[in-house]
Amino acid sequence: MKKLICTLLCALIIISIFAAMPLTAGAETQFTYTVENGEATITGCSGSPTEIVIPAEIDGNPVTAIGKNAFFDNDDIEKVYLTEYIQLIDDNAFGDCSSLTYVAFYEGLNIIGEGAFECCENLNNVELPGTLFQIGDSAFSTCRALTDVELSQGLLTIGKYAFYECTSLKSITVPESVRTIDDYAIAYFFTGSSMGIISDFVIYGWDNSAASKYASDRNITFDYAEPPQVYMSTSRFTYTYTGKAIKPAVTVKEENGNKLVNGVDYKLVYPTSPVNVGLYSIEVRLLGKYNRIDYTQYQIAPAKNPITVKATTKTVKYSAVKKRAVSVTAITVRNAQGAVNFQRVSGSSKLSVNKKTGKITVKKGTKKGTYKVKVKVAAKGTRNYNAAIKQVTATIKVK
Repeated sequence: MKKLICTLLCALIIISIFAAMPLTAGAETQFTYTVENGEATITGCSGSPTEIVIPAEIDGNPVTAIGKNAFFDNDDIEKVYLTEYIQLIDDNAFGDCSSLTYVAFYEGLNIIGEGAFECCENLNNVELPGTLFQIGDSAFSTCRALTDVELSQGLLTIGKYAFYECTSLKSITVPESVRTIDDYAIAYFFTGSSMGIISDFVIYGWDNSAASKYASDRNITFDYAEPPQVYMSTSRFTYTYTGKAIKPAVTVKEENGNKLVNGVDYKLVYPTSPVNVGLYSIEVRLLGKYNRIDYTQYQIAPAKNPITVKATTKTVKYSAVKKRAVSVTAITVRNAQGAVNFQRVSGSSKLSVNKKTGKITVKKGTKKGTYKVKVKVAAKGTRNYNAAIKQVTATIKVK
């Protein structure tokens, strides 16, 4: 009877006349579409494709909608792949597609219109994204092979007859966010003379929710849903020491990708004075249906040592070095973090380097001339700064 109604609907469709343009999406499929305000709507296709892959854009215009009756009564389509740009699947868009078994939905979808998948009798599971807030009247009515429906937190409205006559569906979990479930939306089927409730059907949900009221008013078995698994992460795990407190942004998501809202679904407690290098934990106090405390971590790593080293040319009088060894400061070190030591690498044997001060000593009796020495300057580093090594060459002139 329902199939007959769906077939009659096809004959009553009023087709709007657009300046429809073809888009080749493969060897067999051509889409027709319209463009309004820089956004494209798919209105149909030619050929007999078994798979429909919706393009992300057409002529630079993002494809944001599947139009009314776009693929209505198409018995060839078996699989449909949408994109994250699709916001609307309009009324009867895939209605009466009897061979359709699979639809890939993506985050970004907001509305599924009236009868959008009505009478898709071979569609067997539906996983709807967290961005969806409205399921229209009869959207999945008479999808008799449907065994699994996943609704995400964020959904607000389930229209009348939305899952009517889905006789293989034995349970459904309704998110706490749902505010309205219209008449005969869930668990009803046609007995042959009237409407009845599918045997042993269970609605899972939360206390004082639209789901619990819908079940109670209709004497449908209601049970409490397990809180969804929650994952949390910082914007990145490793940060570099800056001398200031570092408090990373935290993202908290359900396993289906639905983002939780800070201050509504959870609160964050940051560690006290997260300034120095180390591993830190952020306490995530999950609220409402989640009702637990969890943690996410991040670390502050040592910063680059800001040491600067400069070597200069120094002049020593021959008359002085003729009588005794002479020491000069030819290497200057600034901003070193941690203890500093100096090591002679190469150069004239007439020059020596003090390991602690870096002063260069010209040996007694050194003759007039120009002498050079290469010196390695090492800063040990600290808790908050890495060690560093610089090499410079100092020049000493004996005149």
